[in-house]
Amino acid sequence: MEISREVFWNIEYGLLVYVGLLLPLLIGYAIYRRYSLWQLGKAEDRFEQGRIKAFITEAIGILLHKRLLGIGPLPVSPRELYAGAMHFLIFWGIVLLLVVTALVAVHDHVVKFMHGTPYLVISFLGELGGILALAGIIMAGVRRYVQRPDKLDSKLDDAVTLVLLFLLIVTGFVLEALRISATVPTPEWERWSFIGFGIASVLGMEKVSLLPWHKGVWWFHVIIFYGAAIYFCLSWSKLFHIIISPVNIFFRSLRPKGALVPIEGIEEAESFGAEGIKDFTWKQLLDLDACSNCGRCQDNCPAYLSGKPLSPKKLIQDMKISMEAAGNVHEEEPRALIGEVIPDDDIWSCTTCRACQEVCPVYVEHIDKIIEMRRNLTLTQSRMPEALEAMVGNLFSRGHPWTGAQFIRLRGDWMEGLDLNMLGEKKEIDTLFWVGCTGALADRNAEVTRSLARILKSAGVEFAVIGAEEPCCGDPSRRIGFEILFHEQVQQNIETFRKNNVKRIITACPHCFNTIKNEYPQYGGEFEVLHHTQVLADLLRNGKLKTGGGGEFKRITYHDPCYLGRHNNIYSEPRYVLDRLALPDVIEMSRFGRHARCCGGGGGRIWMEEPVGTKINRMRTDDAIETGAELVITACPFCLQMFEEGIGAKGPDNTALTALDIVEVVEKGLA
Repeated sequence: MEISREVFWNIEYGLLVYVGLLLPLLIGYAIYRRYSLWQLGKAEDRFEQGRIKAFITEAIGILLHKRLLGIGPLPVSPRELYAGAMHFLIFWGIVLLLVVTALVAVHDHVVKFMHGTPYLVISFLGELGGILALAGIIMAGVRRYVQRPDKLDSKLDDAVTLVLLFLLIVTGFVLEALRISATVPTPEWERWSFIGFGIASVLGMEKVSLLPWHKGVWWFHVIIFYGAAIYFCLSWSKLFHIIISPVNIFFRSLRPKGALVPIEGIEEAESFGAEGIKDFTWKQLLDLDACSNCGRCQDNCPAYLSGKPLSPKKLIQDMKISMEAAGNVHEEEPRALIGEVIPDDDIWSCTTCRACQEVCPVYVEHIDKIIEMRRNLTLTQSRMPEALEAMVGNLFSRGHPWTGAQFIRLRGDWMEGLDLNMLGEKKEIDTLFWVGCTGALADRNAEVTRSLARILKSAGVEFAVIGAEEPCCGDPSRRIGFEILFHEQVQQNIETFRKNNVKRIITACPHCFNTIKNEYPQYGGEFEVLHHTQVLADLLRNGKLKTGGGGEFKRITYHDPCYLGRHNNIYSEPRYVLDRLALPDVIEMSRFGRHARCCGGGGGRIWMEEPVGTKINRMRTDDAIETGAELVITACPFCLQMFEEGIGAKGPDNTALTALDIVEVVEKGLA
């Protein structure tokens, strides 16, 4: 007997199953309906050169589920690993089943090849795919309806999807078992269909009486398949993210991670930002359908975790509802997006730390949407929190964002006694030490600025400073949505840099670093921009700084600033510096690297109070205390201020933790 089998064995009119060739039309219709919603948005060019290559590179990570399983530099918690493994099993199980089904169709209509070894291999792969998918489906059911994590808000569609997939897999196994049981004689090679053969062994072999059961289950299986397909298409089931997510990943932003999109034609614009769903771009609306509501963004959002009203997952899902309402011709007056669908407090709770986007498996872009709504609130509706109104007023009247008598003094006070070169005095100096508002005006951070200036001089780095005339880089105004002011600031600064032949800029502030490096090029300002951790690492690597030991510190931990780490991928340089100082091993916090908790100061939040929930900086201070470290090191003036406040709130009786900038540790450790 040949090792093979008849495709439609025991089935009359089996060819009717190929009505499924019409399924692509149904799927196309479902996608077209959603496409009409995406087209409600404004035009946006997402067809830059190199996009195909970037997608192919990313596709490997998608297939391996890198973000879901924490492969490479993206470690995940055991809870997230469970969800990642669950999704991996379902995905690859269904892929194997679809491949096997396609091969059967090829055998039936193109070339007869399913005999001998190919038949055995295909049989095995079909069983393997089924068992992988079934294991994943069971894990999904346990997670969603037994474990019930807070980030999952289960809906009817979730239950229907899991039940339909479960029935498809189980009836497939039963169908295979009935075919094996009813075959006379039962071939030994059917053991390769290991699940079906195992069930058949229970049912009994060579049971011709099971033929009617086989036929009934076969048609039941087909009905479930087509019923599921129709349901998925007509209801736009969550399962459609299998199709939409790769599309969304293909069109993901290729600009630098830390760069926001500028307002085109800002001088002539009559309104700014996004007031309604139609003010977003088609890609931003595509994001809403790509979101699978997995909740990973919510699990990593410092605002949500600290009890603030913002949930990035809910924000995207609520915007999706608003998009559907805008596309419904029968809905007379959709609710206002800002204020009703998305409350103001949600919009202002965001620290723009990028934790949500870093973990999103389908590259939903949350921050851009929040900034667009902030732009509308600040520039069109003239509505913002009182503290931010004061901050903007300071930017106009003082040239810096800080409020209070101690911030009235000149920016150049930190320079006293350092004998520094002033920009423009020596034309041959093309390296600028950009101090930044906080580094010049906040007493605690002025100490860091002086330390860095002394180190650069001792290492022979020739640089100049602007001094008392140094303006704001524009980060505060841009992150709160006050784009008009940012537009003026960036043009003024670029003009200053060009006039003085500045080629290289060094700064100790990740916010200044990110803005000048990633956003000034949008206005033609191309400069080499270095953060002080990069400069320190380079000086140590080249032997221009000599270390003399770790000093008195025994246990240390390092905090990754959001705008240095997640926005600019600078993780190794500060750790290299600490390693070269012969300090004790860095004790990493529970959330570090790409998963580091925000200090709470970004996105304009450092100028705002936190009347709701726990203060984010105090949560991060607790993370540092939990390591048992005596010293928390950071590389950002905002982070340093937030740690100082958090440590102060604890009081000396509750913690002996000290906060320093990495440059201060370097200066203490120099020979």
